[in-house]
Amino acid sequence: MYVRAVMRTSSWHRLFLAAVLAPALALRAQSVETLDLKPFVGLSPFDTIGAAHLPPRGRQVLDGVPFQIDGVVALDGGGKGRTNVSNILVGRAFERLHLLAATRNGGNYTVAATIRLAYADQSGASLELRFGRHLRKWFGPWHKKRDTVTDTNCVEAWEALASDPAESDDVLRLFHVALTNPFPDKTVTSISVETSKARLGLLLAGMSVGPAGAAPLRDTVARLRRPIPDVAPRTGAPAVGRGVVKTEAGEPVGGALVKVMGARDFKVNGDDAGVDDPSVGKQTYVGVRRAFLKFLDNRPVGAVARAAQENSTFGQFHQMA
Repeated sequence: MYVRAVMRTSSWHRLFLAAVLAPALALRAQSVETLDLKPFVGLSPFDTIGAAHLPPRGRQVLDGVPFQIDGVVALDGGGKGRTNVSNILVGRAFERLHLLAATRNGGNYTVAATIRLAYADQSGASLELRFGRHLRKWFGPWHKKRDTVTDTNCVEAWEALASDPAESDDVLRLFHVALTNPFPDKTVTSISVETSKARLGLLLAGMSVGPAGAAPLRDTVARLRRPIPDVAPRTGAPAVGRGVVKTEAGEPVGGALVKVMGARDFKVNGDDAGVDDPSVGKQTYVGVRRAFLKFLDNRPVGAVARAAQENSTFGQFHQMA
């Protein structure tokens, strides 16, 4: 009788565990799902500096996580412009919220925005998005040491060279931010985002949800080869600049002539670029993918014009038949 009782208790115990673990196992079996931010996309600082074509578009995988990118949602900080978006539809339970984002301005370790989760049972939860912990400014150092974030679940996931940030030796960037849902067993109906009064603002390009243990996917966007740390002495020896000529839609252009029209030091405006550098006048025809230019690396931190991605003071491109 005693043995039978133990066997019955064990069977009941297994059934109990199965009932408790089933929702969690089902949640972990789900994949990461992209959310639709297109209704909230508008003009952003990327448009202001003529770089709206640089962020990737469509369904892309960055840092192993899929995002649907249809532009950038720009939110102001401090209450001057649009400061929030509401009713981003979800309709499922999830453990991890993924963002592809950056702040508009720099600051201290303060709250840049609050993310509010609305659950199907009419309850809610709030998640803080902190500068320095989760993400940083959309302009980041190029030759200087990278300014990382303290949360190990967050990382710089996308970069692009452009003329405006290059004037301060910076690069455009977005961060992959991963936040934990405090109630992962509840269905989330919608998400809203509101910036704080700290004037940091927020640039949001993608949002996805899924299990915390989802296997990373293969990235679809190649990372830049960063020159950090760039401490090599400048000797004036020949060097090679590499770049891609693209249309404003982000498509590579073949049969173009790339020509160096001016050179400048960092933190010098492009309109003040000089023409006395030995690199000025160098030119090359470019195929669909790459252009190569040889020039003398004789300026501080390699400041010879290197913008080969868009029409600018530093690179004049002529479409060839």
